[in-house]
Amino acid sequence: MSFASGPKVRGALINEDTGVAQGFMFNPQQLVTAIQVNWDKDAGLGASFERLSYKNTANTQFDLTLVHNLKAWISRTRKPGEMIDAGTADAIRDEFERHRRFLIALCYPRGRWNDVLRRSPPTAMLMWPGYLAIRVVINSLQFTDKEFDTNSKPTAFDAACVFQEKRIYRLTSADAYRKGFMTAEQG
Repeated sequence: MSFASGPKVRGALINEDTGVAQGFMFNPQQLVTAIQVNWDKDAGLGASFERLSYKNTANTQFDLTLVHNLKAWISRTRKPGEMIDAGTADAIRDEFERHRRFLIALCYPRGRWNDVLRRSPPTAMLMWPGYLAIRVVINSLQFTDKEFDTNSKPTAFDAACVFQEKRIYRLTSADAYRKGFMTAEQG
């Protein structure tokens, strides 16, 4: 598989606390979505079944692995044969590292422990053009560094992310049918 091929439209995460958006370096190969419906079970006297009554639907979970590869990113964003000076190389390296730091920042509180409004990690908008627009929080993040340069700095890593939807309104069956995963703005 060539990282340089494929459509240029990629998804993005937007930190709602800072307003900073970070586009995916490459289109993810898959997105795993899990929806768990919770039912209360009531025993019917003498019945050969349990009556199910809707309790709630758990927050939707999204598992996504974001691929980061510095060499492939350079080949995708630069013209063939383009010379890269030291300043440009530093800027490219910083942009590459910013992808890692952006994800890490979603895992930690926005304010001090005694700040009631800002003691949880920020929410983010998980955007995938034409398919997904959902407000999420990160549940877990795992980095796998795959390649290193001569200074022992990573040049390729995968970031396995588990996001959980953070909705603040009631979603009905009709809304879900009409909008699918484009639920960032209700109404």
